[in-house]
Amino acid sequence: MSKKQMLVPESFVVDVYRLMVYLFECEGTDNLYPVLQRIQSVIDAKCSAMTRRRMFSEYKKAQSGSAERETARQKYLDEASIHRDWRSQGESPLR
Repeated sequence: MSKKQMLVPESFVVDVYRLMVYLFECEGTDNLYPVLQRIQSVIDAKCSAMTRRRMFSEYKKAQSGSAERETARQKYLDEASIHRDWRSQGESPLR
């Protein structure tokens, strides 16, 4: 059985994350701890994906050949955990 996917607003994800942080700080949540950990890991992954997407969009929207574009590209590659040895020295032109 496949899991269904659904889209939710970014503000909802942030609100749920804040709720998770609050619940972790509360006493008496020992029985909920494994559930809270699973939920938090999914939310962390979603927040990371949203951040990477925003950074990628900033990189692609910057003027081609500009220092701003290269800075945005490096920030995106850092966030995506692309090792420096695997990066090119600037963008490669299409062939």
